[in-house]
Formats: sequence, C-alpha cells, structure tokens
Amino acid sequence: MYEYLKAKIQIGNVQGPTSYQLNQTVFHHDDIPEVKRQRKNEVKQWMKSRVLSADIPPWNQSSLFEKPVIVRRQAENIVADRSLPYQYNYRSETLDYLDLIEPIDKPNKFHISRQVETRAREILATRSSSRIQSGHFNRTGEMPIHPKLENSEPWNLSTVVHQPNEKEKRLASMTDTSLQWSKKVNPQLTKDKYIDPVSFVNNLQETIRSQKIDGTFSTKKHVFIPPLPPVNRRALVNRLAIETRDRVVHNYHSGVYETSRVDGRSTWSDTGGNDYDSPGDSSRTINLNALNIQGPDMSISKYAGRRQTAAPRSRGTRSMTPLSPTIV
Repeated sequence: MYEYLKAKIQIGNVQGPTSYQLNQTVFHHDDIPEVKRQRKNEVKQWMKSRVLSADIPPWNQSSLFEKPVIVRRQAENIVADRSLPYQYNYRSETLDYLDLIEPIDKPNKFHISRQVETRAREILATRSSSRIQSGHFNRTGEMPIHPKLENSEPWNLSTVVHQPNEKEKRLASMTDTSLQWSKKVNPQLTKDKYIDPVSFVNNLQETIRSQKIDGTFSTKKHVFIPPLPPVNRRALVNRLAIETRDRVVHNYHSGVYETSRVDGRSTWSDTGGNDYDSPGDSSRTINLNALNIQGPDMSISKYAGRRQTAAPRSRGTRSMTPLSPTIV
C-alpha cells in the first residue's frame, strides 16, 4: 500500500499521544487560519515590555488617577509611622494630638527612678481619663482639625426649626415686632374718622348709585375720595435699612486761585491760603446711598477717592475745584 494512502493520526485520537514536549510542534502552521495567526502575533507584541522602548506609548483610555491628589513630602514619615495615635490629617490646624504623656518610670534593683511621685499620680489620672493616653490608638481614625472642636456640637445645615421651644421663641418675637409696628401706625390711622374696608366699599357703592341717579357720575373724576397728593421721591427713606449711611463731606472753594498783588504769590481769594490743595470755605454733604430717581448720575464717582488737580490760572479766571472727600 502506498505511503500517501495511509491515514494520518489526528490530534486527540485514542491512538495518538496524550502529552507533548514544550518545544514540540503538533499542528502545522497552515492548519491555523491566517487571521488567527496575525491576531496572536499582535497580542504577543502588545504584551512585550516597553520600559526601554523609544516609541510613543499608546493612548491610555483609563480615567483612573493613580497618583494622589495632594502629595506633601514633609508628612511622609508621619503617614508611614503607625505608632501615632491618629492617622495624619493635612487639614489639622495643630499637631498637639501627637504629644503623648511620658511613661511612668518604674524603679527596680538595676534602676533608680528620678520621677516624682506626684507626677506619677498625674500620669495615672490622665491615662484613666483619656483613651489615647492609655495606649488605645485610632489606627484608622484621622487626626481632628482642632482640639476646641473635638466635643463641639456639629453644624446644623438645615433651615427648618425642629425644636418646639425655638418655634415658640420665633413666634413670640414675630408677634412682639408686629405689635410694636401696630402701635406706631394705629395713632396715624385714628387721627381722622377711621372707616373699616367693608364700610368703605359699601359707602362707595351707595355714593356711585346716588350719583348715577342724579346724573352727576363721571369716570373722569373721583367719587368722593380726594386725589392723592404728589409724592416727594427724594424724601423717601428705607425705614427697615440696617446698613450705615455713608456720607461724604466735599469741601470746595467759592473763590479763585490767582496771583496776589501784595506778595506776588498764588493765593485763594476766599480763604487767603497759598496751598492749592487746602480745604475751601464751603462744603456740602453727599449721601452715597441715596436713591437716584432722575437718571444716571456720574457725579458721585469722582468723589470716590481720586483727587483732581489743575495748574494755576491767571487772574480773573476760575480754576478747577480740588476734591478732598472725607467720610463721616
């Protein structure tokens, strides 16, 4: 029988071997598809180390930040030291928590203690009152921010009053404030004959009916209510304002800065002073928080702090007024 007519032993057959050596090739490379072989070579190339490679590293699609956000080199020993009572907290304002009390110096036949007995009693009392000083450290707890905040009540972020006594206090305070304002307003309402809203509407309707019957009713005039007086907008004041009233006193000269005939020096004609920046004989007060009803006004901005100056002018001409604002 010809050699090429003999059947080949397939891998996994009973008649074939069950184990192979590591460097032994069983499958022919043509038996593996070309796409699979290329993919295997790509995986091998990807798994190779690129520490000493000069190629550009591939794009990293991960969003994980491996390095810590805050790195403080001066705290490395504190973080690694697990003999401390707390873990290091970079937000702490003081390091007093790391100060532990000294141990009790016990004497023996080879050592004489120099520690005072009263100091040893103080150490025992401190250890009995403090868990940290007695040696029970917080291995996973961070160092508190400040000793004064250790036993303080946590900040309440809620805006709702849950305590009944607080609700009663707020209600009583609101009631007292309402009574005080009512006492101020009631005398003004009782100056004339006060008419309640229901009676006011009834009288108005009766008057309109009678005017319509007489034929004197008109929509262009008031029934019996006099027209409202004009309101002086400049006199309006916010009675509930809690801010201080900032007022600026502006000094200015009513005269001119000219050359004197007596001594030949430049002199103010109103005060007789030779200093150009000296305060004048007149002043006016400006309220920086006043209401601007008329429109845009840029006159206040020039009093904000920049002093304007000008060169002296000749006799007979008025010069620019110096600005010297002062807050009162």
